Amino acid sequence: VSPSDLGFLIADIINDLALLPLQYLWLFGKDSPYVGSRWDGERFALAFPNMEHLRICGYYFTFEDLKFIAMHMPRLGQLSARVQLNAEWPSKDKLSSLMPIPSPSQLYFHLQLEISHIIQGVETVIDTGDRLPEEVERLALGLHILWPKGVINTVLEGLYKASEHHAMGADPHLRKRLPDDLPADEDIQDRARPPGKTLLAFNELSAEPTFHSSSYHCIMVRVFRIPELLSLVCEQARRSDLVRLLTTSRLFFNCAVPVVWRVLPESAPMILMRLLPGADIYLENHLDAALVESMQPLDGQSLTRFNFYAPHIKQVARHQRNRQADVIWDGLLRLVDTRPILPQLKVLKFSLSMSRFITQGPIGYISAHLCPTLVEIDLTRKADADMGPQNLCDLVSTIALQCPRIRSLKLNNIVLFDLPFNTDGMASSLIRLHDLRVLGLGPIALDPKVMIALGALPRLEALIFYDTYYIPKLEGPLKPNNSLPGSFPSLRHFGIKTGFYPERVTRVWHLSALVRGLTSVSVCIASPMTHAELCGFVRVICQCSPLITAFSLDCNGPSRYLRLLVADTIDDLALLPLRYLWLWTKDIEFPYVSSRWDGERFALAFPKMKHLRIRGFYLTFNDIKFIAMHMPQLRQLSVKVQLNGEWPSKDDLSSLVLIPSPSQLYFRLQFASSHIEGIETVIDTGDRLPEAIERIALVLHALWPKGVICEPQRQLDEDGKPSYTSQINTALRALYEASGSNAMGVNPHPRKRVPKWFGWV
Repeated sequence: VSPSDLGFLIADIINDLALLPLQYLWLFGKDSPYVGSRWDGERFALAFPNMEHLRICGYYFTFEDLKFIAMHMPRLGQLSARVQLNAEWPSKDKLSSLMPIPSPSQLYFHLQLEISHIIQGVETVIDTGDRLPEEVERLALGLHILWPKGVINTVLEGLYKASEHHAMGADPHLRKRLPDDLPADEDIQDRARPPGKTLLAFNELSAEPTFHSSSYHCIMVRVFRIPELLSLVCEQARRSDLVRLLTTSRLFFNCAVPVVWRVLPESAPMILMRLLPGADIYLENHLDAALVESMQPLDGQSLTRFNFYAPHIKQVARHQRNRQADVIWDGLLRLVDTRPILPQLKVLKFSLSMSRFITQGPIGYISAHLCPTLVEIDLTRKADADMGPQNLCDLVSTIALQCPRIRSLKLNNIVLFDLPFNTDGMASSLIRLHDLRVLGLGPIALDPKVMIALGALPRLEALIFYDTYYIPKLEGPLKPNNSLPGSFPSLRHFGIKTGFYPERVTRVWHLSALVRGLTSVSVCIASPMTHAELCGFVRVICQCSPLITAFSLDCNGPSRYLRLLVADTIDDLALLPLRYLWLWTKDIEFPYVSSRWDGERFALAFPKMKHLRIRGFYLTFNDIKFIAMHMPQLRQLSVKVQLNGEWPSKDDLSSLVLIPSPSQLYFRLQFASSHIEGIETVIDTGDRLPEAIERIALVLHALWPKGVICEPQRQLDEDGKPSYTSQINTALRALYEASGSNAMGVNPHPRKRVPKWFGWV
């Protein structure tokens, strides 16, 4: 920052610094490309034989300077310097006649050239030809000769490959080894840059400003100095990008590490094992059960890296279908005897199989992961992993004791009740979970004592029943005269996956305290049911839960086809103030089942509908027309369309009187397979839009003039052709542009607005 140029690498200063056992030296002076001629490069290099990290700004090094550094600083692992690429740099022919003493080390080189003369010139040559420009080739050859064991720099990769040398294995993350008290990179670079000199450059041929790479770097340096902004950047960036940028600066590292390590994939045990010494031995023999049995806990020093990263892990999954990962988990738990092994874990997802129960119960299997910070546990099982009711009671009791802050507990499909059991322990454990918001249980939830305990939970918002088999001894709480006054004060969502007889499903809704305040219901019918039973079930739901605004009914499981959209069912659903409706029934090859329903009656029944999804029915043009006309608030539509002769052509459309929708629509559009193949065939045989797609786009534009966008069904096909939905969007965009409308601004990700628990079962 001095107004005058200070030549600080003069002989006296070098001699004074040589008295110190320096290993790290950073010097910054005012930029001047010719100041290097004022110092003795060999004297400087000889003065610091133990140097490991050297950074100098304000001096431009020549080839001779770098030659002396390579010769006299054998331990140098990192060098940051600006290079004066002048006539001293030998050409390829002259280099063979030189005999420099090469360095025995590998080098991480933060290399900079003079911007005004060198970099622009080099970039110009690179842009005009495929071969390496002469200047860059000279530079690379010189560095390769001086550091034959490896220099990290992009232009050198080809040279090391040509020499069949693995020298590019120089550690690209050496900056982690810096002493903690050295200044952060962003502070150093900001001080070293002359104020106002590199932010903005003007193109001589235009009055418009243009940014060089150094400009972006300066801007990012300033952003990276603000922790709040840096944290926002880290939250939005891809994790793979964050991993590559971890060594940018200490501040960036501190902000990025929690994001990178927050959620681990199923390969978590392999990732965690690599934090331990000798990890390769364990991972190479990952299925060796005898090796796992022989493992002993590591000492504290060996766990330094593990203990640093473990607290940042918030979510982990452990599934026994992955035997390799499961065995490595067992070994990891033997090497790291700290419990809980992940002290700040918040979300635990795991599955069980019968083989685990042979040697270890469910509590022993998950106990190492339980900790007070856990707020969500999601347990599923394989079909052969039924545990007894007492094991389930003990598991819930352990969770209640060790995870008092648990908010979501889903114990899915894990109990088959074929023995008598005492539910007092289960009830007393559940009632202690005061923060519980979401609970998923099997048939034990229908026991009177358990039901009373659940009703007393003040914050329980969502209750899900899994595989509730028909068991006579659990009939008590399902009788109409069972009332639980004042219970379930916060319950709003109820989900049920039925594996029992239809009348049992219906009788659940006679528990008025359970269902009277529901606003969201998700039901999956997995057992056979007649059409009359289904209609009766829907009627009971509508009568007993009049506040439902979101309803999901999945009848895809039963072997026979169930017609959902009949007049009686539509009239019953019309009693509800529905805004979200998802209906699934079994797909059949004959796509004309929509002729059995009244499309206009259906559309008129739901004037406040915002999100509609229907499977098992193929809608016609008239059905779509009625939806646009009578559902003015609709924002999302997901249906399969029957593309038949009803769809008007461009000429026919002008003669139709259509009532357009006032809303914008996100359309998840699907066709029958035969229709899709036909459309794609037309696309492949010509460049213009096929007639079928043009008809669809014209109709959608006429019905939703304020905006409609189709969700892409897939990416480009193998031949690079866009999908049919992309073709429709292209046609829609042209229509909106022709009409002078900016209607293509429909939110492309509207599904985030769906209630968070909608569709759970």
